[in-house]
Amino acid sequence: MSKTSKQLANEWAQQNGVSLVWKTDRVGGQDHVPIFQSFIEIDGSVVTTTDPIYSTKKKSEQSVAAIFLEDLKDQKTEQKAITANTHVTVIIDVENVPAALYTETASPIHVIGVVHKNHKVLHWPERVTQYAVSSNYPNGSDMALVVLATKICSDLGTPIIIVSKDKKFAPAAVDALRDTFPNVSIELCVSLEDACEQGLIH
Repeated sequence: MSKTSKQLANEWAQQNGVSLVWKTDRVGGQDHVPIFQSFIEIDGSVVTTTDPIYSTKKKSEQSVAAIFLEDLKDQKTEQKAITANTHVTVIIDVENVPAALYTETASPIHVIGVVHKNHKVLHWPERVTQYAVSSNYPNGSDMALVVLATKICSDLGTPIIIVSKDKKFAPAAVDALRDTFPNVSIELCVSLEDACEQGLIH
């Protein structure tokens, strides 16, 4: 048995730590043919509403749930389009993914390669800005990458794609950045080809 729109909306809310408040009011009609209108509230603000045309509360609630789910899809599509077409900063963990330095893209991106100053790179493409790290401590380059990303988020607020295959530090760093800058798009990819496949850049 397929799930109803209201069930799917509530599942989304639970997965994302959001509390949906459902409200349905009778807004007109006769006793034998009432008219209902439904609303969904988040943090006291109405985020979705139906037209006042439904004859039962159930129909009205299912309609507002369906509208809410469509709005979520539109927001995800819009966010991907914004990320793909805004001036995106790509920060490459050069010691981890050196091949990413030489991947060409059509999107208007600013590429920064983070690398220890003593690490040998055969050729720096003109489009890549070199960010040399002098620290000799373990994870010094990783920490420098996070500091750089933090500054970009704080000063510019434009989307960031971090390119790294590090399976421990990089995901933790991205989670911390997202918590600190919830309004900035911050993505982790293993390569620029991966970013293209996800629709983040072209």
